[in-house]
Amino acid sequence: MSRLVRPVLGGRQRSPSPLDRQQLSNRARASPRAGQGAAVEAKEAGDVQTLPLPGPLEPDCVVRPQGSAVQHTFTAMHGEAVACLSGACAVMCYTDKQDVLSGSRMRQLSCCALSPDSHFLACGEVPSQDGPRPLSTQILVFNVRDLSVKPLRGQARGTKLVSWSKQAEKTFLLSVSFPDSDNKDGDHLVLWSWPQGERLASAVCLSGVAHISFAPETLAFSTATTHEVKVWSVVPPMSSRGRGASTCWQLTNRPVAADFGVKAARTWSVAETAVASIAWGAAAWLYVLSHTGRLFAKSITDHGASPKC
Repeated sequence: MSRLVRPVLGGRQRSPSPLDRQQLSNRARASPRAGQGAAVEAKEAGDVQTLPLPGPLEPDCVVRPQGSAVQHTFTAMHGEAVACLSGACAVMCYTDKQDVLSGSRMRQLSCCALSPDSHFLACGEVPSQDGPRPLSTQILVFNVRDLSVKPLRGQARGTKLVSWSKQAEKTFLLSVSFPDSDNKDGDHLVLWSWPQGERLASAVCLSGVAHISFAPETLAFSTATTHEVKVWSVVPPMSSRGRGASTCWQLTNRPVAADFGVKAARTWSVAETAVASIAWGAAAWLYVLSHTGRLFAKSITDHGASPKC
């Protein structure tokens, strides 16, 4: 079962011209309720539509990392704290102090994610080379309470994405590698156990994975490139020793056809169906957002996701 969630303002939206933006700004300042959710009128294609504007929010604090901040290089932590990456360090910023975490090799970090219990911060390293020879990379898992670190080895081409999951009494960490130089082998997925740090399973998917997300209630996760979404089932080893029973963890996948309700004949259909982000909701629903704001929902029960651990 799937559904298309349409935005409030239907149809294709054009970008406002500089004159339109200036007129909207002037009307917002002139409104007596500006700053308190005031509304302005936007005239488009001959129709007048009311667009609610949120009031301004004052930031509690400002943190400036030493580098370009992207989606996967910072994460909220327990309480009033945030962790962000700065070169080869992970900086945990609290209201009254900062803790700087780093590995022994001081390699540049590329991504981070906080464990479900808020006790561990996983950080992936950027791939690097010593001349023509690629250097080994690690995933650094920091204990945010005592600031210790445990490296996970086995992601040879560096790690661009990490994600955590907790099912019953088991905690898992998923990592995605950078593609190789010629972009032929695809991205490598590795599933780790925690706190054991054991490499449970691995798989290869198409290059260009930009988002990963675990389902909150089942042993499943999703990956997304610009034009492809897949749901992966985490299959535990079979306890029985019958014929055909597997004694290893496995990762199996099925593609998700995200129907954004766009006709292929439209000249802008490629842009409208490009995937911008994915997220899981309650009752095993997967939500896929396109670059133009169209939201598609799919129940993974239709895809045979594995049950709870």
